Amino acid sequence: MMMVNTAYPPDEGLSAFLTARARDASDGRLIVDVAVGLLVALALLIWHPRAWLAPFAMGTTLAAFGAWGLADRELAERAEAAGARGARALRILRVVFAVAGGLAAVVACFALLTLALGTSWKS
Repeated sequence: MMMVNTAYPPDEGLSAFLTARARDASDGRLIVDVAVGLLVALALLIWHPRAWLAPFAMGTTLAAFGAWGLADRELAERAEAAGARGARALRILRVVFAVAGGLAAVVACFALLTLALGTSWKS
């Protein structure tokens, strides 16, 4: 029996799903996402194994997801407060994190595809 979460309608799309997922996560979970993502990316930059790009991009994607969620949550809290100072900077940060996460996800997909295909396709 498959469990389906009815809070995320399947016809909404990936961005709506990720937005809802980030908004449902706790602050601690988002902080852990940022920390783990950055640690993975930093470790792979230092260690630099042969197939480093895919996990590096995945770590970057995870960190960007957590950072986007934290910026979104802070923006929502400031919107409820009387003085919404810094709201513009938080909106810009959300865009930066979304673009960085999206680009990192694309890089991860292409890096995994490159690993899967190898060099045999050239001949």
